[in-house]
Amino acid sequence: MKFNREVAQGRLAALMDQPATGVGRALDMGVIEFGDMIKGPGSSSGSAFALHANCPFRLMMEGRILVGSEDMKWLAKDVMNGFAADDERSVYDIRVERIDEFFVASHPKVWSVNVSSIGDVRLDLEEDLVIEVFAMSSRSSEAWRFFHRYGEHYTFPVDGEPKET
Repeated sequence: MKFNREVAQGRLAALMDQPATGVGRALDMGVIEFGDMIKGPGSSSGSAFALHANCPFRLMMEGRILVGSEDMKWLAKDVMNGFAADDERSVYDIRVERIDEFFVASHPKVWSVNVSSIGDVRLDLEEDLVIEVFAMSSRSSEAWRFFHRYGEHYTFPVDGEPKET
């Protein structure tokens, strides 16, 4: 199935006016969550929406990078000048804790969603926060995925019809 920028843009438009609620990881994928917490089957719950990036990505604020996908590669104790001397976590793990605290305190909402003709994503949020996801491969393997929790999700590159989770 051929990529349709307008379809992707329409799916991600669900993020408009949604607050960023969390940032983390699933293995080596970046995870950014948006929207109110919703209860799912059984005792599971989570934010209404999530963007999983299996490709390069970064979060910026006021013109500087807060955290990026490359930060997963470096142990904090090796590069943070003693700020994490006894820690085996990555620079990414340390920095996203602070970003989570910021999200909890300020609830920055998405005010702009842009998907490029090659599948790059840019989200502009309040507080001069920008999230960028970059498709970097000619292969058809998953670069990013947009989840509507307990509902439909959209995968780039497109791997067929939307799926129910």
